[in-house]
Amino acid sequence: LRQVKGKKKGALGAVLFILSDSLLSMQKFRKQTKWGNTAVIGTYGTAQACMSIGLTLLLCPPLM
Repeated sequence: LRQVKGKKKGALGAVLFILSDSLLSMQKFRKQTKWGNTAVIGTYGTAQACMSIGLTLLLCPPLM
């Protein structure tokens, strides 16, 4: 169960990271919006957190 949660968190983090990069490229090469930078930072930070939690769940044994 712990590994399944870790894999799901990691996959969610990867998807959010792709979304963050897509938003960043749209801001850079297409049209800049007021909310664009906030969306990039939000998705990037959440992606990093999800990937870190997922990796921790996969690699670290439970404490009890």
